[in-house]
Amino acid sequence: MRHYPTCENVGGIAGAMLVLLSFMGMAAAQEASRNDVLAWKAGRFYLEGQPFAEISFNKFDLFWAVNDARLAAAKEGTRAGLDKALAAQEEALCEIREIGCRTIRIFGSPWGTVSGVYDDPAQRAEMFAAMDAVLAMCERQGVKVIYSLGAAGFHDQQPRKKKVGEVSRDDATRPEGLYELVADAHSRSRTRLCAYIDEVIARYRHSRAIAMWEITNELTNQADIGKREWGQSPTLAQVAAFSDQVAARIKAGDPMRLVSNGGSHLRESAWNLFQRKGWRKDSMEEHGNAFGLVFAKSAVDVIDIHYYAVRTGGYEIVGTAGRTLPLTPSRYMEFARGLGKALIFGEFAALPSKFDGDKSPEAGWFSGYDDPGAKAWVQKAVDSVVEAGIPLSYYWAYGSDRPMDQNPNPTYLDKKRTPALIQIIVEANHRLKAKLGTM
Repeated sequence: MRHYPTCENVGGIAGAMLVLLSFMGMAAAQEASRNDVLAWKAGRFYLEGQPFAEISFNKFDLFWAVNDARLAAAKEGTRAGLDKALAAQEEALCEIREIGCRTIRIFGSPWGTVSGVYDDPAQRAEMFAAMDAVLAMCERQGVKVIYSLGAAGFHDQQPRKKKVGEVSRDDATRPEGLYELVADAHSRSRTRLCAYIDEVIARYRHSRAIAMWEITNELTNQADIGKREWGQSPTLAQVAAFSDQVAARIKAGDPMRLVSNGGSHLRESAWNLFQRKGWRKDSMEEHGNAFGLVFAKSAVDVIDIHYYAVRTGGYEIVGTAGRTLPLTPSRYMEFARGLGKALIFGEFAALPSKFDGDKSPEAGWFSGYDDPGAKAWVQKAVDSVVEAGIPLSYYWAYGSDRPMDQNPNPTYLDKKRTPALIQIIVEANHRLKAKLGTM
């Protein structure tokens, strides 16, 4: 049996180990086998050859924290801040492993539009050096990651060139936006994205720390919503084709791992928006059509839903006789089973009030994760996942230190600051495993 550092000892070794590993890269790591990655067989996830399920956490800021600390250290000429950041992230991973979680979800690209960073050789090298250190840390702690590639961030930053014979128009020279990236497989943005995917896959496909690839974050939310500040939105069909094409590209470089679309939920009006009927909520049949369009014939293996409890029952479509029909975790399972696809909740939570604007989700809602009233809502969120038998779910979010997660209503979760909430999630994880008969 492999032994991992205890959380009490981890701070002292983090800096020295990660300095060494950042120079060694991934070359010294033992090459991944099929047992090291998530598999989907006969309606179940497998890890290390055994049926697998868990409720774990988003550690979305893991890469960002390491990357930002490295950049700051280079600029300031001192390692003090870097060593502190490395120790904090290593300790968080150790805590996650200690409470029984084997996998986490992370964002594997810098903030904002990735293409600007990727275009600069120095920034690109630093980005990969930071990820080398992150994956080495995860390998050491025995935590595997769902690696979100951030594909939808590859908007081209150069002016769009007119094609020969193209009629002039107002936006002919604007930078390529999300529409060009998603809808045009021959755009410069897509060419750059393909180069990025090929490089990431080639660099990390042998890492034992990567459980599964994720295409991007919440692209389905951008379908059929008209013009925005970044230009025209793609259609649901274009999002489906993009996801299929990118998943196929990933698999060409790494046929061993599953590919997730990366959420979020389909909008409650997804099919009606696609049919140009406006924001009328879908019926169950219409919503099923939308799921079928995106996933039925796709190279994407895993449907990722981001499920936030903002009111009783969650998101809503239209049932019989015009009545409201809540899109519960169990109904998402129905859609996935009907398509023969795996389902995960890449993000889920009961978030504190005012986290998303000034919405008041429900009477008695809690004001922050440090609010005693949070216990009932966190319990309700995890109970819904256990009841539906969602095999993999990632609560939002472990140990975040972003200012927006501190004020006005704290949204961090960790063993030190919110032990009672962590215990609720740990106990639900045990119940889920027992229900599904997994490790």
